[in-house]
Amino acid sequence: MVTFLGNPVSFTGKQLQVGDKALDFSLTTTDLSKKSLADFDGKKKS
Repeated sequence: MVTFLGNPVSFTGKQLQVGDKALDFSLTTTDLSKKSLADFDGKKKS
């Protein structure tokens, strides 16, 4: 069971599988620059 702040949470939709592509997203970093998943395309965490 998944909980958030001690309360059970239900999920709907297709469950992710190994090898599934992540949808692109964007966010603002702590230095207020914008980053998206596409900025890291082809890069591996070392």
